[in-house]
Amino acid sequence: IAVPLLGYLAVKGYLHYHFSRTLDETFAAMSHIVDVRYDSVTTTLSGRVGIRELSLGLPRGSDRLRIKDLSVQFPSFEYLWRLEDKIIYTELPATLGLEVHDLSIATTGELLQYIEDLWLSEPSQTGDCVEQAHQRPSRLAHVGYEVLNMSANFSYRYVQTDRELQWEARLQHSDGVMLALDSAFPLTLL
Repeated sequence: IAVPLLGYLAVKGYLHYHFSRTLDETFAAMSHIVDVRYDSVTTTLSGRVGIRELSLGLPRGSDRLRIKDLSVQFPSFEYLWRLEDKIIYTELPATLGLEVHDLSIATTGELLQYIEDLWLSEPSQTGDCVEQAHQRPSRLAHVGYEVLNMSANFSYRYVQTDRELQWEARLQHSDGVMLALDSAFPLTLL
């Protein structure tokens, strides 16, 4: 019983160490653009990785975007173990999930303004519609929201035989307002 237990601990320890090191290297490389801090990481042998108490801000800014728990569910432990190879060959995973729990950002802060300016700097149908409707997130302060709080789930399933991508997204605002989207479309370009 000791050998399997030691094997499990070694694999789990390596996965946790590798994920933590990769995050630290990535965040350090981005530090001139965004200041990223986090409390801890989580990993499972089912292919799930996560970051707890994630905080992002402008390098010289005072306000921060905070996420209590961010996690990504890969198709399997094997897929996660070989993730770097999969990225190099741009292999689309059969399934992928993303969960964001308790995201919060000040509606009057410079960070949200910066994000909006980046988002709206490129002309797009979405950006134009949002701008025309005057529904930019920073304008929520005018109707009494000081902090934007929400959680979100996103997942997709790629069906290789049909070359079809099926996806769903759920966005939950702290006031109970929920947006649910799902769709499927063929991937003829892959």
